[in-house]
Amino acid sequence: MAKLYLVRHGSSVEQGMIRGRLPGYPLSEKGKGEAALAADWLADRNMTSIFTSPLQRAYETAEIIGKEKGIKPKLSEQLGEWYAPAWQGKYWNQISKLQLIRYALRPSTINLNGETLGEVAERMAVFIKNVSTHDGDIVCVSHRDPIIAGKLALMGRNLNGLNFERCKPGSVTVLDMSEEKARQLEYFEP
Repeated sequence: MAKLYLVRHGSSVEQGMIRGRLPGYPLSEKGKGEAALAADWLADRNMTSIFTSPLQRAYETAEIIGKEKGIKPKLSEQLGEWYAPAWQGKYWNQISKLQLIRYALRPSTINLNGETLGEVAERMAVFIKNVSTHDGDIVCVSHRDPIIAGKLALMGRNLNGLNFERCKPGSVTVLDMSEEKARQLEYFEP
């Protein structure tokens, strides 16, 4: 059975800000601990490859996971954060209430002057399908919205369910990719 482990990066510094694709923002001490717990949980899996978003917080998480098994993470832009220039670098309290409500309930309709949620879901789904053909268990380290959007797309579910799914920092979502539609097998949260 082809298993894919979608790992959300651990908590980073500057938690109140929407970091988006801004460079920097390493893992906080809490985030390093979350990544270490994810690594422990994944330790007995047959990991053969680790792919990661190039953003620092994701790459550091991937390094922590790969260290024990001697696997060097491979970078992929397709695992990057949702490109949303309208919100990037802002704090949540700077976003209008109307926009926040729309993001919470109908995220597939929001325009953030970058990618649509549908485009995020598509790039994630394509990447996951491609790497799931590799031998062994594959780990992909990414960000909350791309992980959930990709999972929903692969399971044939509505993207407006984005904010009703769990995906905490350092969490691992396990997908079975052996069927036409993906199936969630497990969820680990540190």
